[in-house]
Amino acid sequence: MEAISIEPTGEMRMKIERLSKIRYMDTPSLVRKLIDIGIEHELKDYAIGLFRDKKVSLGKAAEISGISKRAMLELLKERDIPLNISTRDIQKDFNAATE
Repeated sequence: MEAISIEPTGEMRMKIERLSKIRYMDTPSLVRKLIDIGIEHELKDYAIGLFRDKKVSLGKAAEISGISKRAMLELLKERDIPLNISTRDIQKDFNAATE
C-alpha cells in the first residue's frame, strides 16, 4: 500500500503524544488507529444521512457503514432518526428470514 504523508499541527502533535503515552502505543500505531476510527465514523455519518434522506435502504446504509442491520438500527435509534420502512419491506424481510 502506498504511504500517505501528513503534517500535523502543533496542537495535533501534542494531543497525539499525550494519547500515545496514555494508551501505551507507539505513534504510528496510534495514528493508524485514529484514522481508522475517523473513517468508520465518516462512513456511518454518510450512510445515516443517505438513509435519513430516503436515498438508500436500511440494508444499503448498513452495507456502506460496514456494520450489521441491527447495529445500523441502534445508530438510527441513538440519533432519533425514524425508520422509513414500508409494510412491503417488512414482509420481504420476514419472508427472507423464514426461508
